[in-house]
Amino acid sequence: MEEAVQLAAQLPLVIKGMYYDGWTPRDKPEKFKKEEFARRVHEQFGLDSGVNPAEVIRGVLRVMYRHMGEGELRHVRNNMPADIQEWFPEEVRPPEQ
Repeated sequence: MEEAVQLAAQLPLVIKGMYYDGWTPRDKPEKFKKEEFARRVHEQFGLDSGVNPAEVIRGVLRVMYRHMGEGELRHVRNNMPADIQEWFPEEVRPPEQ
């Protein structure tokens, strides 16, 4: 939860309001597999059926990277399940070995 609050501190005020809207702090954050996360994004944002939620997620993460920078977004990425980490911009992914 601490990482979620640190993330919110980096966001512009309007986005911060959307981030916290309907958020209830819990002792343990919910974790989702990639497909469920994408389904929830699609549902919660009311996206048109032709819109690929993965592309929306990638776009949001890229905007976050431009606004917040590599360090903070890398912390967020490291707290996500491995399959969701694939959506993050290349700049915050570890180099392939």
